[in-house]
Amino acid sequence: MRPIDLTLDGFRSYAEAVTFSWEERRLVGIVGPIGSGKSTILDGIAFALYGKTPRIERNVRSLINQRRDEGKVALTFEIDGERWRAVRALRRKGAAAHTLYRMVEGEPVEEVDRAREMDQRVAELLGLDWDAFRRSVLLAQNQFAQFLEATPTERNTVLKGVFAFEDLDTMREVVRAWMDDAARDLARLATLREQAASDREALAEARRRHQEIAARAAGLDAAAEKVAAADRCRRAAEEAREAAVRERERLDRLAGSLPERRRVEALVERANEVGALLAAAEKDLDAARERAAAARSAREAALAAAGGREALEEAGRLMVAREGEQRVAAEAARRSTGAAAEAKEADGVVRAAEQAAVESVAAAVAAEEALEAAAVELGERRQRLHQARHGEMAATLRADLTVGEPCPVCAQTVSEVPAGAIPRDVAAAQQAEEAAREAETAAREMVSEASAAVAGARTRAEEAANARDRAQRVAAEAADRAEAAAAAVARIDGRLQEILGDGDLPSLLERRRGAVADADAALTAADDAVTNAVERREVADRDGRATLEDLGSLATELARIAGQLDVEVEVRAEPASVDAALRRIRDTWVDASRLAGESAERALAEAEEAADERAALLGEVGLEPDADLGAALTGARAELAGAAARIDLLEGRLADLDALEREEGEKVARHGTLQRLHGDLAPSKFQAFVLDEYRRALADLGSEQFEVLSGGRYRFSRDGEFEVVDLMAAEQTRSADSLSGGETFLASLALALALAEMVARQGGRLDAFFLDEGFGSLDAEHLDLAMEGIERLVAGADRLVVVVSHVAAMQDRVEDLIRLDKDPLTGVTRVRSGTGR
Repeated sequence: MRPIDLTLDGFRSYAEAVTFSWEERRLVGIVGPIGSGKSTILDGIAFALYGKTPRIERNVRSLINQRRDEGKVALTFEIDGERWRAVRALRRKGAAAHTLYRMVEGEPVEEVDRAREMDQRVAELLGLDWDAFRRSVLLAQNQFAQFLEATPTERNTVLKGVFAFEDLDTMREVVRAWMDDAARDLARLATLREQAASDREALAEARRRHQEIAARAAGLDAAAEKVAAADRCRRAAEEAREAAVRERERLDRLAGSLPERRRVEALVERANEVGALLAAAEKDLDAARERAAAARSAREAALAAAGGREALEEAGRLMVAREGEQRVAAEAARRSTGAAAEAKEADGVVRAAEQAAVESVAAAVAAEEALEAAAVELGERRQRLHQARHGEMAATLRADLTVGEPCPVCAQTVSEVPAGAIPRDVAAAQQAEEAAREAETAAREMVSEASAAVAGARTRAEEAANARDRAQRVAAEAADRAEAAAAAVARIDGRLQEILGDGDLPSLLERRRGAVADADAALTAADDAVTNAVERREVADRDGRATLEDLGSLATELARIAGQLDVEVEVRAEPASVDAALRRIRDTWVDASRLAGESAERALAEAEEAADERAALLGEVGLEPDADLGAALTGARAELAGAAARIDLLEGRLADLDALEREEGEKVARHGTLQRLHGDLAPSKFQAFVLDEYRRALADLGSEQFEVLSGGRYRFSRDGEFEVVDLMAAEQTRSADSLSGGETFLASLALALALAEMVARQGGRLDAFFLDEGFGSLDAEHLDLAMEGIERLVAGADRLVVVVSHVAAMQDRVEDLIRLDKDPLTGVTRVRSGTGR
């Protein structure tokens, strides 16, 4: 298996898609800080192939990157000249997807899309199951000693997969199939010998039975044509009878659809009544139209007396406007009077507020003068308090001065203690200072209160002045509005007098509106009478048309029934014509019904006669009257064919016996040979021998590598059990478990290198090798030896070796490096270089 490219997307620390190309690469190192995703590259290869990783085999959803809802791995690899692509996708919610493609010129031509089938196909292609793969191809971190510490059976599984030993199993299965075929032939020969005597007796009986069945079938054939003719006669009579019955049923249905005479009489009576109603409705309509014309003339006269509808409507609108203007004038006069009173009252408030402001200003000036005096007094008292405290401290300090000692203030040597003044009373000075401070605070509060009083008085004066101005404006505006409304009323009265004349204008308007309304009501009543008369005429007209339609429908129905009875009669939409047609149709139906009954009776007699003839013919060939001759004939022919097949079977078995007896010696010899070959190919024999030889060869070649890697100290035992021979302890043999961590790594690496070399010598399928860490346990000397062994593994071969390590010296020996880093905040892998793309 040779990897071509690998894509990781949302897989572990690879939050975004990254593709690594492995084409034309041999020895590749993966380097980077801890947690940068080095081992994840090898986990991706393992997961793409087997759906699991060395550390996670069950809860594989944990492989999805924490920032993604889906993770995906895709690996393209080549094996035996064919390219394959393994794709596996994981989802936090929903089922995972597993698909294996066979690729031809970059396009998929074969697909396996179920996880279990894909796992099985990958194991078949690589010749390695999961355990064998991680013991021989992928030496994972802290798991590189898998092959060294495996049981003999587990090692055999790896070797069988690597060296294609499954061909031996296939060969043994083929031999087993051949052996089973030979055994079946011998068993069949024995069976045929046991059956030979009974088969010969059965063959004679089968031939006799065949003759009897052939004679019976011939008799049935001879009677078949006569029975068929009788059946045709009987079927024709039954069909005629069924036709007569259907005709009688049809006539009965027609009888049920004939209209009753009472229906026709009622229809004629209704036609006469509708004519009288329609004439009366026409007369009423003419009278209503005359009354409506007179009412319309009266209405026109009333409108003319009122000056026309438009003038009347204009007078109504003007009367409404006149009343509105009168209300506006009254309201404006009221508002003007009220606003004048408010303005007078506000003017008094303004004068009082201005006087209060003058008085507050005087109080504020006095308070500021008192504050200034209190501040001066407070300053003097604070100065006296300071001087008192200073004198007290100097006296205290002077008491501690000693000639010749340093001064505690200036640190100079005291040459003379100065004489001190009498200190002032500090407590009295402090009380005086506190009293001055309280006086200054009280004066400040008085200034603040006086200033607030001045501001309040001025605000009240300003607000009162604003209120007075507003009231004066409202009074002036209301007076103007009252005057305008009075002028509007005068103009409206002038126009109303033009329309209505002199007098009480509202009364004049009301009388003219009443006269026009009465004329309108009279005209509306007349129009309603016309509408009602029209409706009555339309009802009578509809009833007349409906009666004619019903008469026409009845005539059409009778014509349809006459057509079904083949009666030639003319039916018109007139009562007399409908009545005559109905009588003619009833007479014709009675005659047709009688003829249909007679036809049914004749057909029944003919069918019974044909049935008796058929029963006699069947009795002649030994069948019951109701037997199915066709089925009997088919059964006889089937028995005849079965007897012939029985004869052929028995004759064939006797012929096979003769042939097998001639080949018996050859088949016995072949079966024995196949038995011996199948036994030789058993795993406990030939396979065990070959596997022992391969283990010994692997131990010898691994010993050469181990001796070089260990600096000449260790080899493996030659028995293929891979115990350790200590060359520096008198070649003492001990278990591999006794090796140190670094020695175990070298031993595992030696076996891996030897296995790869053996496969290369035989043209095997081990074209890739992955090693994750382990170099950190080696010193510089053994590290060089290990790297030399790995370099020999790729020298002159198209083999990929991928090494993951933190060791700087190892990194210096590998030219082709994949350099990784990680985001310090998210932990996401960052590929710095080496994707190979």
